[in-house]
Amino acid sequence: MGKSVNKIFILGNAGGDAESIVTKTGKSMSSFSVATGEMYKNDKGIYEENTLWHKVKFFGNVADVANQYVKKGSRVFIEGRIDYNKFEPKEAGKPAVTYTSIIGNSLTLLGSPDKNKGAEMPF
Repeated sequence: MGKSVNKIFILGNAGGDAESIVTKTGKSMSSFSVATGEMYKNDKGIYEENTLWHKVKFFGNVADVANQYVKKGSRVFIEGRIDYNKFEPKEAGKPAVTYTSIIGNSLTLLGSPDKNKGAEMPF
């Protein structure tokens, strides 16, 4: 099999404050959602925006930074990879659910919702 790539870039706004979690192995983790929007023209020729929500997770030092600085409304640029997880319900007859999340490895804070708007802080 040849080389393959799993890479994603997200530019959007945090949907809430970063949630700090410590994994079973003692690693820092940060989790938050990011909203992105795409414009499209509807059947009547009017432009509308469709908002998409992405679940993002960071680990280690980048998670510590995200936990400290990412607040609801923060403008963020994220580089990472797509991860797929399967949830098996305990109830008989219920189908398994597959969901996606983004495992980030790079975070750039482009602005906060309250101050330093537009200030870039690469991490």
